[in-house]
Amino acid sequence: MKRVVIILIVCIIVQNVRAQYNLEECQALARAHYPALQQLELQDKIRDLQLSDIARTWLPQFNVQGMGMLTEGMPELVLPGTKSENSKHHFVAMASVSQMLWDGNYSSAQGKLTRANAAVKKSSTEVELFQLHKHVNTLYFGILLLDEQLKQTALLRQTLTANLKRARTGAENGTVFPSEIDKLEVEILNTEQTRINLEAHREAYCKMLGLIIGTTIASDAQFQRPDSISKPNQRQIARPELEVFKNQREVVAAQNSLITASLMPKVGLAGYALYLAPNYSIASQKFDHLLVAGIKLSWSTGALYTHRNKRREVALQQEIIRSQEETFRRNIEREICREVAEAERLQLLIQKDSEIVNLRARIRQSAETRFANGVCTMTDLLAEINAENAARQTQAQHELELLRCLYEQKEVSGN
Repeated sequence: MKRVVIILIVCIIVQNVRAQYNLEECQALARAHYPALQQLELQDKIRDLQLSDIARTWLPQFNVQGMGMLTEGMPELVLPGTKSENSKHHFVAMASVSQMLWDGNYSSAQGKLTRANAAVKKSSTEVELFQLHKHVNTLYFGILLLDEQLKQTALLRQTLTANLKRARTGAENGTVFPSEIDKLEVEILNTEQTRINLEAHREAYCKMLGLIIGTTIASDAQFQRPDSISKPNQRQIARPELEVFKNQREVVAAQNSLITASLMPKVGLAGYALYLAPNYSIASQKFDHLLVAGIKLSWSTGALYTHRNKRREVALQQEIIRSQEETFRRNIEREICREVAEAERLQLLIQKDSEIVNLRARIRQSAETRFANGVCTMTDLLAEINAENAARQTQAQHELELLRCLYEQKEVSGN
């Protein structure tokens, strides 16, 4: 918890100074800002309170009772020539004290069950926090893709603007029709519309990301492209859900221990005191109190009738957890295989993208030269310019998709 707070403070300072973000900072901020994070500390406090209550069962237990009685028909023993002085109205006060010596490990099993239940709740909260990574990654890589598209749009505008200058020079020399210039200006306006749309989408993504990480992201904030990572180990799965299954098995094991403890006898010290007012006379003796102390043994046979069914239920619960974990592992392995295949596909496409971009650049340059020599129309030139821009956009998209895919593999496997 302290580590998360320190990371949060450092991230805020860095952002205020540079207005820059990276993926790790955003994930740390999202975790620190998420309301469920507070549940981890609260769950620890609840667990400690429950364990404290269990420990207090070993403290001496006191019980005091008082009762007013009306007696009738009580046998009496009186000496010859005397008369009974016993009253029919009595007040009886009773007190008992007990100290547990051995409870058949029942409190130990209760403590084990309490810790296991708390661990399940805590690991379930960690699963919820882990899901934040996926949301942050989606928005973060979405912003990076929009930034790349804005960059390519700016390059397209530069290319169109350079050709517009040459076209205007040609128009002044009478080698270019004014309609050709209009076509270029229309394309430049189209790039402006594209830029406006991309910036609007980027602003929306920044607002959504800002809500998750708990800070306002400036419109000019910069997002650093994550470093390329190696392929995660496909055989090693370290998802927090596995910790949930582990803790659930601990809960079932603790329940089994509790069943065993319920079959055991309990041994303790016990003392009883009774006070009677007015006193009760038996012959010449007056009785007004009674004290009893000794070792107490208690053993309930009720658990003997149900423990077999309870143990079968525990075994079935273990089977359910095992089945759920196996299903989860298979789903994760299938998802990892899909992401690996997607990464391999993107790597092959990127290799071809570089060749396509180089060829499209050469074709566009050739079209510019032919247009300058009057053997190429403006429509043909614009087609080649747009084709080159599309190739660059596709290359940038594939590169970011590959990076996102590698990080998605990392998130899916939990490594």
